Amino acid sequence: LPDFVLPQIPGKVVSKDCYKCGIFIMPDCNSSGMLEDLCKNSVKANALFEYADEYVEKAKENYKKQNSENTKTFNESKAFMQTYFAGCVPLVNSLGLAAQNRFLDFDNKEFDKVKMFLKDLFE
Repeated sequence: LPDFVLPQIPGKVVSKDCYKCGIFIMPDCNSSGMLEDLCKNSVKANALFEYADEYVEKAKENYKKQNSENTKTFNESKAFMQTYFAGCVPLVNSLGLAAQNRFLDFDNKEFDKVKMFLKDLFE
């Protein structure tokens, strides 16, 4: 196996010989979260955002009332994206299908860091 050079900073690509290595931590290498947070941030300008956000807040309140001992299992980001997708036509149930149907705005600046990272990694 070749000796890889490991990046010291998330979001940066390092290379040695013809090999490249990089680590990208969602959503932007700085904030805590996940892929769904990146996608949620990218659709804030969409009219469905406010409705989905309001619904998830009410669902979270209801969940907390029913599960007062274990409130950590409610995943707001995943719940938001599923609620947001419920308002899309055709109905989709995953980030992959949403991407294929162009329900996510990949031109949004929220995707700039991950796009730059992938460009650096694969060029």
